[in-house]
Amino acid sequence: MNRSKPLSRTRRSAAPWAVALAFLAALPAMAERPEPILEVLRLPVDPGAEASSPGASDAPGPGDLPHPSDFLGYALGERFTPQARQLDYFEALAAASDRVRLETYGTTHQGRPLSLVVIASPQHLDKLEDLRRASLRLVDPGLRGDELESLVDGLPAVVWLAFGVHGNETSPAETAMAVAYTLASSSSGGGLGFDLDDVVVILDPLANPDGHGRYVSWFRSQRSRLPDPHPDALGHHEPWPGGRFNHYLVDLNRDWAWLTQVETRQRLAAYRRWEPQVYVDFHEMSSTKTYFFPPAADPVHPGVPPSTLAWLETFGRSNADAFDRRAWLYFVREEYDLFYPGYGDTYPILRGGIGMTYEMAGGGRAGSLLELADGRRLTLVDRVSRHYVTALATLRTAAEGRRRLLRAHVARQRELADSEPIRYLWRPDQPEAAAMAELLTAHGIDVRRLTRSTQLQVTPLVSEDPGLGVARTLPAGTWVASTGQRLGTLLRVLVEPSPEIPEPFLERQRDRLEAGEDPEIYDVTAWSLPLAFNVETWRTLAVPPTTAAPWPAADASPADGSTPVGWFVHPQGLAGYRLAASLGREGVRFRWALDALGEEPDSRGGLFVPRQGNRLDTGERLGAAADSTGASTTAVGSSWSLSGTSLGSASLVPVRVPRVALVAGKGVRQTSHGDLWHLLDVDIGLPVTRLSAARLGAADLGDFDVLIFPDGDWGEALGGDGPEAVGRWLRSGGLLVTVAGASEWLIDRGWTGLRKLDGPDVGEGAAEGRGGGTIDVPGAIVATDLARRHPLTAGVRLPPPVLVRGDFLMRPTGDPKVDLLSVRDDRSVLGGLVWPDAEARLPGALLMATEDVGDGRVVAFAQDPAFRLFWRGTMPLFLNAVMFGPSL
Repeated sequence: MNRSKPLSRTRRSAAPWAVALAFLAALPAMAERPEPILEVLRLPVDPGAEASSPGASDAPGPGDLPHPSDFLGYALGERFTPQARQLDYFEALAAASDRVRLETYGTTHQGRPLSLVVIASPQHLDKLEDLRRASLRLVDPGLRGDELESLVDGLPAVVWLAFGVHGNETSPAETAMAVAYTLASSSSGGGLGFDLDDVVVILDPLANPDGHGRYVSWFRSQRSRLPDPHPDALGHHEPWPGGRFNHYLVDLNRDWAWLTQVETRQRLAAYRRWEPQVYVDFHEMSSTKTYFFPPAADPVHPGVPPSTLAWLETFGRSNADAFDRRAWLYFVREEYDLFYPGYGDTYPILRGGIGMTYEMAGGGRAGSLLELADGRRLTLVDRVSRHYVTALATLRTAAEGRRRLLRAHVARQRELADSEPIRYLWRPDQPEAAAMAELLTAHGIDVRRLTRSTQLQVTPLVSEDPGLGVARTLPAGTWVASTGQRLGTLLRVLVEPSPEIPEPFLERQRDRLEAGEDPEIYDVTAWSLPLAFNVETWRTLAVPPTTAAPWPAADASPADGSTPVGWFVHPQGLAGYRLAASLGREGVRFRWALDALGEEPDSRGGLFVPRQGNRLDTGERLGAAADSTGASTTAVGSSWSLSGTSLGSASLVPVRVPRVALVAGKGVRQTSHGDLWHLLDVDIGLPVTRLSAARLGAADLGDFDVLIFPDGDWGEALGGDGPEAVGRWLRSGGLLVTVAGASEWLIDRGWTGLRKLDGPDVGEGAAEGRGGGTIDVPGAIVATDLARRHPLTAGVRLPPPVLVRGDFLMRPTGDPKVDLLSVRDDRSVLGGLVWPDAEARLPGALLMATEDVGDGRVVAFAQDPAFRLFWRGTMPLFLNAVMFGPSL
């Protein structure tokens, strides 16, 4: 999961048998139960110890079940297995075993299957669907009495083991085959240490097939006959973009809450069919570390209850016992916290399960054999065996504590629904209002709508005095979501702007900063959906009249049935940009409104499709495009009917389809590139060419109107004559859009009059008390001011909150034609953690700017406008620049 550090030292490769013997030598003698891992991995056994040969009592008879090593043609741990061969093995195992079933629950962007391997006792597998339905009754908060007792007595625990969400963390996928074989072949109790009747095991054997395929294909293409352990060898330095991320370079382990990727959405749908009591995410971390399992590090989100923390301790101690008996090293309560809701451990907890992350040393640096700085060698066998042991220890703990685990699961469902429900409300006429409702619904959260216009006592989501309410009349169709439901805690966590961070943890971080050490903050400290979507939201304790969603769409036909002069598309978030891209692909001419049309205050930034100059069937084509993109259109009968600005005004700018290039390569932050790629290609449908940063000097940049530089180290990314080529293209009329590190690089080159906002000097920061003279922000949300009259801000109704992360901000110029988005001067921090010295410097800081350079133009963002693809509020500013900027 983490980054690897550079290593040194040199030794010659060891033969595979020598690696295996070294592994055996590291194991203490087992006095009791045989060690099944040795039989599963087919490691050589000392003939002198044959009488107590590990795994002998559990080894299946010849031909009973396909052993992974026999089926694959090599021992597990000897090399990496492509997904196709892995699935072939699971198909063969399922065909030969009455304990195994292979299911497909989806496909990736590259068309690879997403699969589950369900393992249970034969009697449970025979009635698996009935068992699944009965198990889902456990998440009913109203479950009581005899039914509860009957379910607790008769149901197995459901444990989901997820392998390989990061594609270059390769040992989990190999472990999945070892675990499946052991569960399918071992005698119940004897080899497993538990009864398979007490647990249903769901293996997700490869959660990120596209990333895994990218890594394994590269590694196999460069490997020698024997593995090379030298840390500087090619096999320990995968090329950009690496295999960690999915096809669109999105980190799937940070997407659980936002569901931006097809893999995550399909996985959540499968997860909801089971709602497992235990979910374990198997990872790898830096090769210099050992092994991590819970208890987790601080901070722990307040939505995680003490009862869950107690279970994490139980599972952690079970793993510790298994490791201690083998003299394997590990650590707990360090680094991996339970705060951010998008992880594969925190998210299941917020749904009422026990979520855990297990981390083994390795990662993309480890290859199949790596020599460490102290001379030890880390093998793939080492990595597989440790994951294998924790997997079985976890299953044993769940099986042995089945009744307590099921009772705790039921009790947790009751805790999840607040005793005094808070209801969140948001008007339906906001651009991303429906999208926010759809996302919450995808999680299984019940979202409803007001049946009639209603006056309620409400408080704004962000308020100086949350207890001070105001009377507000909200229209029929207003969206309503209450915390008084099973997933009420999840709803609250996703909506509220500033999760509480325990004061002792904050005090420790302040002390670390004063000592010149990095803070122990693993991820962002705020993420509120309404702020991310720029949707004004209120709270109320009242009980308004509601009905189930959805709401019928309005009739878009002219009231008098006359032939329209055209069709207008009001600003409606990403749906409007999707429609614009669709019209561009279809060759439909349209205009973009820079000013509000008459008495239509929300029409600025809308699209107008004139009937004149388009084909006769434009109305039908527009209707089809609107249906496919989720946008709505309004037929306009006369330009005269709109007082003020008419439809023929020059303020409705004809839009030409831009030719857009997105730059990639070494030095470019993969996730920033991936987010922008996915936004343009998938979410919007705008054709985009991906160019190599290293080849920009040789590319014909004249073929493009827009170049996009994502976040990254552009001093490393753009070498040779690339900067000069980009400079010439820019000055001759190109539009350059830069994000974060690219904007900093742009300033450093002196191509614009923009300047960086500097932090205080160290002495000043130290004198203030806390912060150490830095403006580094660990992921907090700030309020903004927007230049509302500028063309590039058209269609953005409210100044969008921005997630600030890191220490790069721009200094305001004072020119309203340059400074488009800046941090608000008062009450600037809306949520999350900001150190005092940074908070003092945030007001007025520039977040988005535009400036002419020769005949061209730069649009610079200080922060990522498409952060993790869920920060929709700032996406329109980016899309305005890319899609409409060349037409201005």
